[in-house]
Amino acid sequence: MKEHLNGDTTFATLLMLRSGTAKLVLVVEGADDAMLLRDHLSDQIQLLVAVGRRNSLEAAQLVEREGLPGTRFIIDRDLDGLFGLPDVYPACVIATQGPDLLSEILNLSPRILTRVVEVHARSTLRRNAGISAEQMVAEGEAISRRLVPVRAASILNGIPVRFRDFPFDTLIAAGGLEAGHADIIRAALKRSNTTVAQTELEQLVAAVSVLEDLDTLTPGDHDRLRAIASVMRFRGVSGVTVDVLVGSVFLLVDCSVIGAAPAVRAFQEWATGFGVEALNCDQQRAA
Repeated sequence: MKEHLNGDTTFATLLMLRSGTAKLVLVVEGADDAMLLRDHLSDQIQLLVAVGRRNSLEAAQLVEREGLPGTRFIIDRDLDGLFGLPDVYPACVIATQGPDLLSEILNLSPRILTRVVEVHARSTLRRNAGISAEQMVAEGEAISRRLVPVRAASILNGIPVRFRDFPFDTLIAAGGLEAGHADIIRAALKRSNTTVAQTELEQLVAAVSVLEDLDTLTPGDHDRLRAIASVMRFRGVSGVTVDVLVGSVFLLVDCSVIGAAPAVRAFQEWATGFGVEALNCDQQRAA
């Protein structure tokens, strides 16, 4: 059960895997990461889900301490290395360059997201020539990007703001597609258990917004896709949820796109040192 999983149990699972197989082991944070990668990994790679970033890092520290060979972790970087936050990991950890693995892929191949929106919005696009898939993607990404400094300010100042499943529908209904930081802060505080005032968080966000590191940040995958789904519904597209978009993206991501992601490329280079081909792109092309 998920509530009983932690770094120790993940490490114990790794010990059993390594004792029973000659395969290299790749540990990822969550089920979505595993689904994204599974069909593209060669049969010489064993995939394990750690269920969460904290569990991954705790298990990685144990792998490092105990010298367990043949194991690598891919973790989401999030804000590590930015705004003075540390980004020192055990040697067995590969951190994404962007906030998460799917974001790396979408940043490298933006056409994937546009194509997904084109397919799901095709009826709306036929009825309204004044709207394009590119426009809806851009509008959703713009709104999700405005969430980034609010999230960063909250984390840097230890403010317990709830961002998970952020209500972009409500935000757009109240403030339109141009909803700004004040609107986002209001929506975030309304759903969070904190005594921090709107004006205080606005000041903290303003301070973060002028920092150079902010230019390097992109929204996380679920924030970006959730915002795009909300924009699509606002534009009259029915039946589209973040899960629908994520699933469609997964179907369009092929082995060559996966392999171009910096974190996956680093994993491939490590596996090559063992004489192992990490991805099965050649077999997929042959098929």
